[in-house]
Amino acid sequence: HEWNFGFSLINLQSWRNLDILDRYEKWMKANYHYHIFPENSLTYGLGIPLLAMEHTISCWEVETQVTQRDGLGYVSKHELELSSIGAHDLKTSFVVHYDGFSKPWDPKADEETSQMYRWVLDGIRATDYPTGMHKESIQEKPKTIVFLSEYNAGEKWLLRTLDKHPDICATGEHDNPRFGFPYSAANPTKWRQAVYERDSRLNSGCAFSFISRWMSKITAQPEKYCGANPRWEPHLEHHSQRLCYFYNTVMEGRNQTKRIMYKKYFESFRNLDYQALPCRCGVGAKVLIQNQYSEWVRYKPTEMEIDTYELLKETGTSVIMFTRRNRVSQYLAQFFHENAKNVTVDVDSMVKQITKQTTRLWYVRNQLVSNRIPVLHIEYEYCAQNFEACSRSLQKFTGIQGIIDLKTAEFEDLLSAHPSKLVENFDEFAEALRENELDRFIPSEQDTSFM
Repeated sequence: HEWNFGFSLINLQSWRNLDILDRYEKWMKANYHYHIFPENSLTYGLGIPLLAMEHTISCWEVETQVTQRDGLGYVSKHELELSSIGAHDLKTSFVVHYDGFSKPWDPKADEETSQMYRWVLDGIRATDYPTGMHKESIQEKPKTIVFLSEYNAGEKWLLRTLDKHPDICATGEHDNPRFGFPYSAANPTKWRQAVYERDSRLNSGCAFSFISRWMSKITAQPEKYCGANPRWEPHLEHHSQRLCYFYNTVMEGRNQTKRIMYKKYFESFRNLDYQALPCRCGVGAKVLIQNQYSEWVRYKPTEMEIDTYELLKETGTSVIMFTRRNRVSQYLAQFFHENAKNVTVDVDSMVKQITKQTTRLWYVRNQLVSNRIPVLHIEYEYCAQNFEACSRSLQKFTGIQGIIDLKTAEFEDLLSAHPSKLVENFDEFAEALRENELDRFIPSEQDTSFM
């Protein structure tokens, strides 16, 4: 027998005296015969026990009888603190209820809120808990890899697949979508500035563009934001503690160049410094993967700008370079959505963009090699057509154990049909590619790699 009441406190003697078991079985049989509730529904899990236990159950006064805390596994430590629930409240609770999707025995569960469960397994009594929830990780620092890709290359498909592996955190969104790193968190430009400016989501605080903008504001008015009586807009207050920590501790209370700021941001990411960045990975993560795009890498950065190659070399970070062999489908993907109709392509713009992408890719790859940065160059088409070989390459490069399951992964179909059926001026399109010695990218009628 089962029910979905969450946490229940049962008086066993009353249970027997009222013959709850018999009442419950009668209602189960009645539901079987008369189909009162669908047996795969939440209504079934709640309705049958409520009928069976009618007039025998009640709620207790939380603060005066049994102290219980709900929401663990869904609500983060930071959100609990916003509700004035701290370590002492959890430590002194009679029950802490992990009713969220992230259970404490899951290796990727939130480290801070699942620590109490592990203490119980270790035989530590509640009265002996060190802090109720600890702040710093005691796990070995994970290996860091930068996933360097291009837009519309199928990169999100592979990142999602990698993120499902228990030893890999490749955004953290698979098991914790609210607190995983956004795909473009490491973007060094002002991308989505307006969105981040008014966005109150916690994981917005993981974006470098968001942090760098606020460092400029705090540097200009440190007393207003991080002084004795800080003044923040209500929808941004939950960012205040981490932004001030980043300013005072990471930035050392002064303005820094963008290169230094990004280096400190990357260091906070590598160390999973939750005091600086609210996004998190599971406690079992052995490999930490950060997504970047080749468009973000400067050709010849000045002393003030971010030098990606220098940063990767200094930190000993490896790179997975993920690209799309079929440049045509990659280019056309920006025009087509779920219900998009056929388009007429500006052939001059197309040729310029494909030429630029090809040149950039060649330059970036050569710079990585010349700086002796370990690189695994892998193509979408190779992974889509050779699951096992691609998986073995990724396993060897990342050093993780266990299978990276590409067979069951959901592919990103960039185009719904062959380019010749989607582009109105396909003949002109193909001729322009031939004239610019890009004919290797013209898809044949039998070619299926455009998908």
